Amino acid sequence: YCENILEKAFNMTSRYQTPASCLMIDIDKFKGVNDQFGHQAGDVCLKEIANILRNCVRNVDTVGRWGGEEFFVLLPQTKKENAMPPASRILKTISDNKFSSYPDRITVSIGIACIPEPSIDSVAKLINAADHAMYEAKVAGGNRVELA
Repeated sequence: YCENILEKAFNMTSRYQTPASCLMIDIDKFKGVNDQFGHQAGDVCLKEIANILRNCVRNVDTVGRWGGEEFFVLLPQTKKENAMPPASRILKTISDNKFSSYPDRITVSIGIACIPEPSIDSVAKLINAADHAMYEAKVAGGNRVELA
């Protein structure tokens, strides 16, 4: 489902030469939630984060779970410079949230990739660019946003 949504958005962006931004979001040190409190607590955290993501973006944006503890947000009609405010809002809201099944602070790492971009000519390259930026955010200590 997520791949179909991204493919459709990518094709529309290419056809009409409009911008779009993709955020890849990974929960920092999520293994600790499952290890300390069990997978049920981890599942509750995932649901709460999904709700936070939906509440931090516009109705026209798409939120999806990419896998494991990774999510994506597709921001249509959004240039690179306009993708940072929602990403920062997500970062802060998750960091400030008191999760019901986990007493410690939870943070995320976010990578942003945007189209049109000459080096990104497929959905796979868009996801890869956002994923690479997210990885850079993790390497830099997490709880941050990096642009591709």
